[in-house]
Amino acid sequence: MLNHQTLDNNNVNKNGKQRLNDDGNGEQQPSTQVAEKICNSGDHYKQQFDNNHPIHYHFHLKQLEKDHYSLQQQSRKIDKELKEWNRHESKVIKMLLLGAGESGKTTIIKQMKILHIKGFSTEERLEKLQEIKENVFESIKELTSNMEYLVPPIELANPVNQASLDFIKKLDATQIKTYDYPDEFFEHTKRLWSDSGIQAYMIDKIRDPNYEPSDQDILHSRKRTSELQKIDFKVKVPKQNGGKMQPFCMYDVGGQRGERKKWIQVFVGIKAILFVVDSSGFDTKVREDGKTNRLEESLDLFKVVWNNSYLEKSGIILFMNKQDILKEKIQRGHRIENYFPEYKDYKPTKNKINEKEYEYLKARQFILDKFLEVTKDGKHRFFSHFTTATDTNNIKKVFNDVHCMFMADNFDYII
Repeated sequence: MLNHQTLDNNNVNKNGKQRLNDDGNGEQQPSTQVAEKICNSGDHYKQQFDNNHPIHYHFHLKQLEKDHYSLQQQSRKIDKELKEWNRHESKVIKMLLLGAGESGKTTIIKQMKILHIKGFSTEERLEKLQEIKENVFESIKELTSNMEYLVPPIELANPVNQASLDFIKKLDATQIKTYDYPDEFFEHTKRLWSDSGIQAYMIDKIRDPNYEPSDQDILHSRKRTSELQKIDFKVKVPKQNGGKMQPFCMYDVGGQRGERKKWIQVFVGIKAILFVVDSSGFDTKVREDGKTNRLEESLDLFKVVWNNSYLEKSGIILFMNKQDILKEKIQRGHRIENYFPEYKDYKPTKNKINEKEYEYLKARQFILDKFLEVTKDGKHRFFSHFTTATDTNNIKKVFNDVHCMFMADNFDYII
């Protein structure tokens, strides 16, 4: 509390008049100096006074005391709000989605929105329409640009479609964001996809001015993640565990090499890492250099995350994603041993494997074992799941299992 003794008023007598120097002359500075000392807590109180008038410092002192009390009240209010925020934050289970680019992290975020936040609004669906159009543009450009380089090369079955091929090849891929997508574009794209045996009905849907993307359309659409995404949601806790609503916070960051430097920004307070792997990427290359095997890239990145000192208190849950695509590839005859020679002599650890799906189950176990090798030192609490991020029922079941892990105190679960 401020009081009269806090003021240096040696140069002002009790009547508020200036004292004189030893030579009898009035001092020239006390008015301004005392005013500044009275009001040193804020420039809005500083005033210039006439040297021939007394300073009414009692009035300014009371104003300071009043403002000081007001600031104390504001400070208490902020402290209370911070305490409440910290109390709430301590109960939030924060999860971070990590993994290489195009592994399916953003699709997991979309599924959480469908499962726990009433899905997508009409406005959000229409916003995704541009994203879906860009996916079509990107896909047809990549297909037509690489036809001659594939083994064996792809040739048009119908020479009449050459005009459509020429039209697409002339499009500038750098203008994908600003392209206006005329009806002519969809017509040429439809012809080309029909020529190569791809179903064309999707093009008719997208070109329809009344088209509103479905959940599955949104889940299958892709947009490179170049900024931090965050989703907050709550999950009902079973009655036997209290019956309350457990808050979750899930972060998604870009998986491309250029985005990984941003990861450290959200490492603090993370209770679990959901590391997502494209299990079907054993025979493809990363976009960044066109050379590195995607599965090898994921494995190297997983080692970095596993050994990161900032995450030593975080549990790690491995999502072996894109199981549907992996299964389809194996059934079509794609051979893992062409990329991982050790697969040829690999024997699954599980004795009982469905003979009908033996090759697929062997392949997924082989890929999982690659990651399990990294976890042998036991640095983190660790769990793994086989997932298909575009399958809502699959992700619902997997996330329920994850929730149960927290409830079993595997990750210091707090209700």
